[in-house]
Amino acid sequence: MTTSTWEPTPSTPNSDISADDKLQHRKNIDTLIQATNTLNPDAILLLSKHLSDEILQALKALSGSLNFPKKAWPELLSEINLDELKQLVFLFSIVDSAYQELSLGDASPAIKIYTAIKKRKDKLSSEQLLWIKENCSNKFIPNGSIF
Repeated sequence: MTTSTWEPTPSTPNSDISADDKLQHRKNIDTLIQATNTLNPDAILLLSKHLSDEILQALKALSGSLNFPKKAWPELLSEINLDELKQLVFLFSIVDSAYQELSLGDASPAIKIYTAIKKRKDKLSSEQLLWIKENCSNKFIPNGSIF
């Protein structure tokens, strides 16, 4: 009988995501950024009640309801500036409450996006965090689950 050692296969974080998928996800993010680029959180709240089909489709794709791969988030978000990331946190926080099919609990994209913000040594202000807590029914946003 012979024995051998098991060597784990190194994996690349995004190896299962095609270039076409990455491009489509980036287009979805760009659509959302353009929709909210110059808006404050209160204006985003008003906008959320009148979203176009294109914006809703982008939100659904990025919320995982259309199999958005979790491994893609870090790479995808690395190309987006901090102000745009903050706008996306507000948008996903608001739509989480406004649209049942986009309510994902601790799997919300708002949490993944806020994690990316914190990794860049930035954060939302106390006022911004309070605004999210007052306008979003998802108790996990923006920090995620403690478990």
